[in-house]
Amino acid sequence: MQSYSRSFQDPRRAGRYGEKFRKGLFRRWTHLKEAANLRAALEEVSALGEMDLVCDVPCGAGRWAGLLKGVGRSYLGLDLSLPMLRICREREGLGGRTAQASAWALPLPDRGADLTACIRLLHHVREEEEKGALLGELCRVTARALLVTFLDGRSPKQRLHRGKARILGRPLRRPSWTRGALEEAARVGGFTLVRYWALSPWFSGQTLALFRREARS
Repeated sequence: MQSYSRSFQDPRRAGRYGEKFRKGLFRRWTHLKEAANLRAALEEVSALGEMDLVCDVPCGAGRWAGLLKGVGRSYLGLDLSLPMLRICREREGLGGRTAQASAWALPLPDRGADLTACIRLLHHVREEEEKGALLGELCRVTARALLVTFLDGRSPKQRLHRGKARILGRPLRRPSWTRGALEEAARVGGFTLVRYWALSPWFSGQTLALFRREARS
């Protein structure tokens, strides 16, 4: 995970990632489908009431900043990569603030953000302890609603990947997580599942999950 994070300190790689989902038919389709899923999730978030601070971590090049800042009074984009943050700030109409931070040590007080979104990070985290620590930190800073994406380990594509990896004796390129494990980690942090949105169960296990804080926690 550390080597992956360090790679985006290179301005050239950060710039390429910023354009990644604008090139190629499949990646453009992926972006449109992910955007539709995120809009649907944010409609559910809006039903919970008006949000104050929306935290986007890691914000990357600001791909989702426009949608996220539309549901809150203020927006905060956090990322470990300074080149990514520069791109994020330069995006037209971004608004809000950005700051350098690790997703495992967020510069926010307990329940400091009404909504926290963590998109396309969890599937890069291999160690179970690190996954749990990440979910715990996201839950700590979130007062009302939490959005996370992950690779669903029970999706057909991820099952195929695991079978192929076993046959070839290779480690999985990207780790997955079961829905049950994710829900349990969120429950420990005081959150309950609202709904899942799958990118495509057959062509990708990438899934968006919305959790809300339990009233008693």
